[in-house]
Amino acid sequence: MGDPRHSKKTYQRPQVPWQESRIQDERVLMEKYGLLRKQELYRTEAQLKNYKETAKRLATEDGEQATKEKQQLFNTVNQYGLLREDTLTDVLSITTDQLLGRRLQTLLVDKDLAKSTKQARQFINHKHITIDGETVSSPGYLVTVEEEPHIEFHDNSPYSDENHPERPQPEAHEEAERQGNTADEALEEERNNDETESDDDSQSNEDTDE
Repeated sequence: MGDPRHSKKTYQRPQVPWQESRIQDERVLMEKYGLLRKQELYRTEAQLKNYKETAKRLATEDGEQATKEKQQLFNTVNQYGLLREDTLTDVLSITTDQLLGRRLQTLLVDKDLAKSTKQARQFINHKHITIDGETVSSPGYLVTVEEEPHIEFHDNSPYSDENHPERPQPEAHEEAERQGNTADEALEEERNNDETESDDDSQSNEDTDE
């Protein structure tokens, strides 16, 4: 038995630490999903590995117990909306990208509740976000399909006001997409505008001081 005060690690580090292609892939995923530590990525990969190892084992088994376990596996994965069909092949085709896409941090950006994954992480860490009325303070929390419509700002949060300047403006993004820009480009333009306005304000203050 282990020391109950120290929980067992829920991930494993790569067996080959300095594999260039893997390191590059990790960097891309960490930047895309706003991960601060590789442990966050490793935990997601470990969870996905568990799903796939279970699927591989069940592919070679028959009988009532195997059928029951297959359905349990499908139910577990389906709660995140990751399967097209309830088949072991579909379980084996799930990617790390798909599972990372179910993180609360990611969904805040997808639902236009945050301008970036960095901002989304701040909102969550500072307990501004609730799911079905319950505060969630873990950016890596995996949101089920059933929970997704209930993601919102805490009633006491200043960001619960849709017109708060730190909130993205979906209407502007929709207009940008109609003009041929992507939502990411619209967000980037919005951030650039904010920075420009800030620089203009600073220059104006300097001119006033002079």
